[in-house]
Amino acid sequence: RCIQTTGTKRRWCTSNNDMAAKLTAKVLSGWSERQKHLVILDGMTSNIDAHERVYEECRGWRDDDRKHRRLVVVTSMASRGKVKD
Repeated sequence: RCIQTTGTKRRWCTSNNDMAAKLTAKVLSGWSERQKHLVILDGMTSNIDAHERVYEECRGWRDDDRKHRRLVVVTSMASRGKVKD
């Protein structure tokens, strides 16, 4: 699920795992280049391919402009992502 908050406005979108990375790339590319942005990935699970693809999209987006872009990965585990068996 993607939630974008700008000022007092919120936009939501949902996607299946197969399309999540493409949707993430589309959302991130639509953001203004002149503003600061923060992306939070919540519930990251490192052994789910869709999560890894979304993370890679977000990381590439952040790396393109580290001065104005931030990426936070939130998980209940101490590492970069929890592992589901």
